[in-house]
Amino acid sequence: MKRRCLKPRGAEVQKYQGVTLCDEWMSFETFMEWSLANGYTDQLTLDRIDASKGYEPGNCRYADYSVQAANRKKTDKNTSGHVGVSWDRGKWSAKVQWQKRQIHLGRFKDIKDAVKARNDYLAAHDLPHLRA
Repeated sequence: MKRRCLKPRGAEVQKYQGVTLCDEWMSFETFMEWSLANGYTDQLTLDRIDASKGYEPGNCRYADYSVQAANRKKTDKNTSGHVGVSWDRGKWSAKVQWQKRQIHLGRFKDIKDAVKARNDYLAAHDLPHLRA
């Protein structure tokens, strides 16, 4: 976390541009105390709840791969403007990734229907994904 924010390398330079690290976590001891009090285990990794904000106690948690994958923001390749919605063979496709599986929710003529299908699925299954 510290190195990625302060001295990013390669692809990290663009990915972590503007991502901040709070002053209190510059001290390993303070960060370790927070980690132990907030769910640290060897099976989890540090996750920013809101990926547009920096590393600080109110925006971080320990999470497994599935939660972190669900919490990803839109990539530069996204042309729909919505997470989990893409143009596929003449229609809008809605998908959710969870537990290392991609769940296809269908293809729709209208982008609003694809977004609604994805958001409805997330709500119905109480998944921690960002809404489209």
